[in-house]
Amino acid sequence: MVAGDAAYATRDYSRAAQHYGEFLSKNGHAAEAPQVALALGWTELRLGRPDSAQRTWGRIARVFPDDERAPLGLLLSGHTAMRQGDARAARLWLDELVKRYPTSPSASVGRLSRSVIAVKTGREKDAGSDLRELIRTRQLCAAYERHTLVQSLTSGGPDAPLIRVDGHGCQPLAAGSEPLQQFAEPFLNGAVDPEVTPAVLHALVRLGTEDRRWAEVRALSSDLLTSYPTYPSNPTLLAAVAGQAAIDRQWPVVRGMYEQLLARYPSSALKTPARLDFAESLLRTGSPTLAQVQLAQVAATDRSREQAPRRLYLQGQVYDALGQPHQALVAYEQLRRDHPRSEWTAESLLPRARALDAVGQHRQARALLERILKGADGEVYSEAAVRLGESLAVEGQHALAVRWFLTAAYLNPTSAWGQRAQLGAVQGLVATGDRATADAIYERMQASGATDPDLLARARNAIEAGNRTR
Repeated sequence: MVAGDAAYATRDYSRAAQHYGEFLSKNGHAAEAPQVALALGWTELRLGRPDSAQRTWGRIARVFPDDERAPLGLLLSGHTAMRQGDARAARLWLDELVKRYPTSPSASVGRLSRSVIAVKTGREKDAGSDLRELIRTRQLCAAYERHTLVQSLTSGGPDAPLIRVDGHGCQPLAAGSEPLQQFAEPFLNGAVDPEVTPAVLHALVRLGTEDRRWAEVRALSSDLLTSYPTYPSNPTLLAAVAGQAAIDRQWPVVRGMYEQLLARYPSSALKTPARLDFAESLLRTGSPTLAQVQLAQVAATDRSREQAPRRLYLQGQVYDALGQPHQALVAYEQLRRDHPRSEWTAESLLPRARALDAVGQHRQARALLERILKGADGEVYSEAAVRLGESLAVEGQHALAVRWFLTAAYLNPTSAWGQRAQLGAVQGLVATGDRATADAIYERMQASGATDPDLLARARNAIEAGNRTR
């Protein structure tokens, strides 16, 4: 054993392999055998025999399963297979490591490497599972120890057989911080393997998307695009994140992802559903003119009926946001006429009711609002009730209008529609002569401290006007 170590130190790997092999053939179950096997694996690697090195290192776990070097042997085997480009063999070695020694420091490094393999072979969910476990157990050390291991496999200095993975000397993830971003930090600052950083960031972005950690998703995806703009999976990743964010109605995230996708990768072609998601994100984030451009592209390139209902619905909302109610109503009427079987919810009917009211078709608007109120709840119900009450008040039906105002105000008095409902109720009660109830509602509006000052002033003016006519 001493002769083998001396030969290895002088880079006489053939002689070292001879001595280590002789030791193991004669003393294969001695207490020193695991360390000698570890050294023999390094020697075989330096002699250009990586397959033999894998088998030698892997044998430690089979012959000495309780030895502290057994997990390290499996980890070295897995990383050697990775260096050879054999993802299948690497995954088998790392799977065995994690299964047999799940709590060892080597297993933490193995999970990190296994997640990199998973990303590169298109198994993003598996990659996320391993990273999730590392973050749950706050294993920031895995990144640094993997870097040390990879450097040793590459350079193979005289101390390589003495390498250990023990989790000592590095800080765990800090409690209370953003875990995904903190885990990514050593990769972003260049402290660990830069060749795997894009894959790790990719997996973290997907993990954040799965967990709906949208602020971290935006930060990490920006880091990935800035540092690795040519990473081939970037366009697909951005589109996938945007698609999930659209399902969750996270419109700022959707807009940011698609804007980066189109700006950085202009050859990426958005399919119609994605372009409609992009258009809706522009509308919801205050850019109806830009949304109009996207909808025009869809109208020009997609003649199918499948996406037409959603396009027409968004078109109507865009016209409404642009202050063009007549054009909005045209879009809604085309939608109603050409796609009568489209599923209309209370929420989707509300924009059409607004358009009808805006162009002076008050009776049709009221009929639609009454229909909406039969199936609505929450803010949709409140808005429909307030709009119906305001329409009735215009026609002088103040008593009936007050009933709808009070219903909306009762549901959520502090919301925007709840406050507007209270104003309507005060005005209606003054008009019907019930000034005592009007005063009581006005006092509650004052006491809440959350009422819009303009609405409060209008309610006060209604009370004062009523008092002057008394």
